[in-house]
Amino acid sequence: MNKFYKWIKTIVVAMINICLLCGAAHLFDWLGFATQRIKQFVLNRF
Repeated sequence: MNKFYKWIKTIVVAMINICLLCGAAHLFDWLGFATQRIKQFVLNRF
């Protein structure tokens, strides 16, 4: 039974890590897109 709990805990931790990694990748994508837009806006203004 203890082995079963350890197995479930490992899977839950792995899923949380995957979600965090995906979220971080998405956030960095969005930040890259936003900075690119801001640069274009600034360059067009001046």
